[in-house]
Amino acid sequence: MFPLGVAKPTRAALETVVPARLLTCVCLLLALCGVPELAAADPRPIVGPGATKDDVIDAYGWPNGSSQAGTREVLSYTQGQVMLENGRVERVDFSMNVPWPAPRPRPGSPSATKAKRAETAVDVWLTNFDDAARDASVRKSRILALFTGTDWSPASKLFHDEVELHPDFVSAFTGSFVFLRLDFASRAPISAETREQNNRLRDRYGVTTYPSLLVLSPSGNVVAVVDLLKEQPGATYRERSIAAVSEVRDLLALRPLEEAETPASAPVPTATKSPERPAASADTVALSSTLFSARWLLLASMVLGVVLVVGVFWMVWRNWSSAPKTSSGAAMSERISDAAGGLPSTGELATWPKFRLCALIAALSENEGFVAELQPKGADKDIVLTRAGETQPCALVCCLPGEVGQVSAKRLREFFGTLTVDGVGVGWYVSPVGFSSDARSYADQHNIRLIDSEWILSRLRDVPPLLVPKLLARTLGGNRPA
Repeated sequence: MFPLGVAKPTRAALETVVPARLLTCVCLLLALCGVPELAAADPRPIVGPGATKDDVIDAYGWPNGSSQAGTREVLSYTQGQVMLENGRVERVDFSMNVPWPAPRPRPGSPSATKAKRAETAVDVWLTNFDDAARDASVRKSRILALFTGTDWSPASKLFHDEVELHPDFVSAFTGSFVFLRLDFASRAPISAETREQNNRLRDRYGVTTYPSLLVLSPSGNVVAVVDLLKEQPGATYRERSIAAVSEVRDLLALRPLEEAETPASAPVPTATKSPERPAASADTVALSSTLFSARWLLLASMVLGVVLVVGVFWMVWRNWSSAPKTSSGAAMSERISDAAGGLPSTGELATWPKFRLCALIAALSENEGFVAELQPKGADKDIVLTRAGETQPCALVCCLPGEVGQVSAKRLREFFGTLTVDGVGVGWYVSPVGFSSDARSYADQHNIRLIDSEWILSRLRDVPPLLVPKLLARTLGGNRPA
């Protein structure tokens, strides 16, 4: 039924109106289904030739890895690679079939909070060597291994606070290295497995200084050593450290990662069955002849050795029998002279407490023209030595009483860390009972003078006799700790 006054549509009119309405509905449905999807689509950014490296990072995020040889640099992403020449994009080789992940932010971006900075450090610095080696193999890069002792080494703590986690350091080298941190903390909780791994790597690479930075190949071979003590440009410790690592990185950029950096020793075969030896009678005859000649050579060497030993004994006996017997008498005379002059013996020096040793070394140093400043109890050094008229210390002194025993290389490493932090190039370490062989070797390599009881007595003998009682009296004065 149609309302009054409205004409009933004809059949031709209905056939025209219905398809038009149907077409309109279909278009509306397509629009409702397709428009939101198109609006939500995120067009993939396109960076063409001639763009800068910053343009690439702004569009695609921080790369998963990078390699550089001369003026050519390659940035690696999940979806492919970007090739740059002289800092400009030369070619983009991306696969459209690979899902594009969310862009990685720049390390240490200005908007990052302190909590995010700590999070970045955990993500960047690995602690497991196998994980670092696997990551380096995938990225075709090298490992920057940090040997540190953050809770006992002052130099390591300085590197940790100023350099290791700072965005300037991380962003400068995260594209060139895989970071591996090997901490030898004495109080921080470290798993037994990690501690065993760190000790094994320290022994393998012969690390004795903390912090130390080594550049390793993915297979674990040492490629380069970063000298953190070398003079570098920069106003701060962080800038000088970054310059030292940059110097090594730039040198390695000229030598791409090659198979030459794989381990030199082949893996031990697992097979236990030995291959059969082919018969070779001629070789057997030659070997027998060689062994016969070797026996005669060995016998002749033994005879010659006996003759040399007899000759040496005869020369020693002749010199001993003809030399005047005054050495023991001279030593006895020296001991009598020391006792008469009031000098302590080596045994007495070994029983002196620390405050007496410090006072004696300070007095001897002043007698040689130094200005000695005793440090408060609990400091990481006992005496600071300067030259008259100067303000910069020329040497630091650490004293250890004889009751502690011989000084090991570990104590010298801790003392060297103090020298590094204070910027002093010379150290004196005092121990009346002496030093171990590894400590003497370490001291020779790090400009540390070792002072034992013989050294102290030799300096006391050089003091004018009238001044000796006054000098020794200072060791009993007001330097005793409270």
